[in-house]
Amino acid sequence: MPKNLQKSLTSEADDDQSPIEKDEKSTKVHQLPSDKLITDEVKLRMEVIQSLIEPCDRTTYSTKKKEAAEKLGVSIRQVERLLKKWREQRLVGLANTRSDKGKYRIEQKWIDFILKTYTDGNKGSKRITRHQVFLKVKGKARANARHF
Repeated sequence: MPKNLQKSLTSEADDDQSPIEKDEKSTKVHQLPSDKLITDEVKLRMEVIQSLIEPCDRTTYSTKKKEAAEKLGVSIRQVERLLKKWREQRLVGLANTRSDKGKYRIEQKWIDFILKTYTDGNKGSKRITRHQVFLKVKGKARANARHF
């Protein structure tokens, strides 16, 4: 066996860390999402993303992105965002982790006030615009802030 090859093999064997341990320290650790986050939608996204990361030429890639957007029911830009999330976070990035999805971010009393203002402002021949509703909500919020 040549000395150079023998020397490189012995130096690797003498090293305390295995190549896998070295690799784990040099790269990001990706957490796997829980089973309840891996829905059929996430599986579909993963399938589409994996078809996109296969090597191909530019025209084929743009065609694949268009097909992926149609398959997922999103825009091409959203597909690009999903690809970015996949590269950064792997499977976790494809899962929907928003806990407030489908919920209002304001208190119910404000929702009621907005709806009442809009319905009261559009009775009969009166018409109120969204901006006018916004101004009334803003005024009430300022008035409430003064009371604290």
